[in-house]
Amino acid sequence: MPIITVTTTITTRFDVPEGVSVDLIRHQALPVLSENDEDTDAVCVLQDTALNRVYLGAADARSQSVEHSITEGEA
Repeated sequence: MPIITVTTTITTRFDVPEGVSVDLIRHQALPVLSENDEDTDAVCVLQDTALNRVYLGAADARSQSVEHSITEGEA
């Protein structure tokens, strides 16, 4: 049986105020993102729901992961 990967990407861009470094933002914001298990779980549940509709309730995720990063630039 083939294996598929479902990827949900959420990208938000913010203007950085003068005098605030990206390192400071990472230091203070990444722990908050990592602690928010409830919202992270909601994304995983959304993926499970979508696939269970297709598989008529028989979708079992092999694994799920969430990664947070804060990068500098327009990318």
